Amino acid sequence: MAKAPIQVVWFKRDLRIHDHSPLANAAAAGPVLPLFAIELKQWQAPGSAPLNA
Repeated sequence: MAKAPIQVVWFKRDLRIHDHSPLANAAAAGPVLPLFAIELKQWQAPGSAPLNA
């Protein structure tokens, strides 16, 4: 029997997991590799949460 492929879910700006439809869909299909890359310009923008929060 073949293994299910790994599903990659890219968390662009929203790190919520409880109501994240793409994450739920990926988890239903098999193993998930969550991916998040810090974009300093985005985090330094007005209205962003502080990095040390």
